[in-house]
Amino acid sequence: MKTIGSSPSCSTYNSCRNIPSLLRSKIVSFETFRSLPDGRWFVTIQQRVSGSVSFQRTWAEYETGFGHDTDFWIGLSAISLLSTGGATLRVEMRLWNGSELHAEYAGFQVGDASSRYRMTYREMLPERSTVSWDAMEHNNRSRFSTMDADNDRRSESCSDGYGKGGWWFNNCMHFNPNGIFSTRETSDDVYMSWFSRRRWLALRQVRLLLQI
Repeated sequence: MKTIGSSPSCSTYNSCRNIPSLLRSKIVSFETFRSLPDGRWFVTIQQRVSGSVSFQRTWAEYETGFGHDTDFWIGLSAISLLSTGGATLRVEMRLWNGSELHAEYAGFQVGDASSRYRMTYREMLPERSTVSWDAMEHNNRSRFSTMDADNDRRSESCSDGYGKGGWWFNNCMHFNPNGIFSTRETSDDVYMSWFSRRRWLALRQVRLLLQI
């Protein structure tokens, strides 16, 4: 994925005031501030570029967050706070042939722990996306599940069957950013992948961001 600008501290731009103070130190520690050429600022909530961090984690780990500056999950509790009232979600993906794709979603929101961090969004924004197929649609209005906490709508665990990563599984998913990180192109949905109409696109890298 192309490197996009970063900010070293929360004090360098006005959007920081929208971030709860309790989250600022965590966000800075992961170096998650990002800017786009159009001037918009984002916080990266998930990133996988090196495969150095396993995403086969427990509910408690997904809730609080894990990883380091190249590969991380910022935490469900943080995502819930950052998306209060609805936010724009941006998905950035790099394929094995070097192509880069992105999709943006309006009204993305994650509930609190009592809802099992239920995720909703209003719509995909085609004018800000380079994909035509909404692979997130299948997971809209779903609760979060992990390998030790099955909250999906399937009789067996989607997490257990698709790489043991945590995600907003429905029955099960068309986008698996927290699946197994592969070291070669593998079009199998247990790995990091995005479904595009008739086939799975193997992802070499993936990043999720929230506009602030």
